[in-house]
Amino acid sequence: MSYESSAYVSCPAIQARLNEIFNNADLTQRRYIPPFLSAIISPLNTQGVTLQQRIGGNGRKREVQAVYSPRLCTNSVSASRLDACTAGDKVGELSQTYEVDPDAGSFITKNLELRDLIDTCETDSFYVANTINKMIDAVVRVMGTTTLAEAAVLFGVHADTGSDAAVSVSSQIGNNVSDDIITKLSYLLKISEYSNNEAWVVGGSFDFNRYYSAVGLSCCTDALNFDLAAYNGQYGPMPLFDKGVDTAWGANHVGLLLPNALQLITYNEYVGERGIRVIDTETYKQGTIVDPATGLMFDYSAKFDCGTWTFSLGLAHQLVAAPSDMFYACDELRGTNGFWDFVIAN
Repeated sequence: MSYESSAYVSCPAIQARLNEIFNNADLTQRRYIPPFLSAIISPLNTQGVTLQQRIGGNGRKREVQAVYSPRLCTNSVSASRLDACTAGDKVGELSQTYEVDPDAGSFITKNLELRDLIDTCETDSFYVANTINKMIDAVVRVMGTTTLAEAAVLFGVHADTGSDAAVSVSSQIGNNVSDDIITKLSYLLKISEYSNNEAWVVGGSFDFNRYYSAVGLSCCTDALNFDLAAYNGQYGPMPLFDKGVDTAWGANHVGLLLPNALQLITYNEYVGERGIRVIDTETYKQGTIVDPATGLMFDYSAKFDCGTWTFSLGLAHQLVAAPSDMFYACDELRGTNGFWDFVIAN
């Protein structure tokens, strides 16, 4: 069996390829959308942000600027009456510029030789669409891995420790499920001035999966003497399992993520004028294509030469975090960015 098939199966005399049996469970056609990437590009994470999501094409703009005004520090508040004749500190805005390398991201190229389709059953357009779908699937899966790896260096400061180092949590007390994860995550959110139901808790280990599978069924154990399932429902953030977390962040690491804290910036080169950047001829096509499963827009090109179509598809992208100076140095939340690192250590 070859690593990657390079041939097509001839159409049998009897059109009985067990399509009716296998099509709904065809493992080669299933789409896997990496859960962490799915959360990052979800409306919950992207709506209301001040950071422009997609950098326009036209071969020019590759930077995006976040403009923000940190909240005022409490040390500027006086216990004595003040009036407008009393001098105060100036207020203003800060900014941070993010840049995406248009040549760095996730890209793929595949060939489709028309001669190979002579004996096949489906139409040529079917095989073209199938090829593009498989290419999109591969790119999205790689984007999921890349996005997790980029997130590994974006963890912010814990308001209770003053450090961005992972805080240790336990998922069990002896043979019983522990409340330690929920309690510590809930406490951090509270002292960081957020509510629990706004956040995701992201993990990918066996212990993480076992804990969040069991916690919903736990009740009134001897160790805790209260309904942990109800406690988690009220105080626990929403669990999100992504099998790539352990590889990207380290074994048993868990990320606590607030919506809007991390954003995926993308760059499309082929967005522009028709005839210049958007081209559609008999032998060459260039433009953008949207993945219906994720909503991501990809640069797409196709060239026909000597009986072979060559398809290219990809997207320049980069994961970024909220600026490190979203809070002034005099603010107790300085260095926090809505993304925190924990590690399960039973």
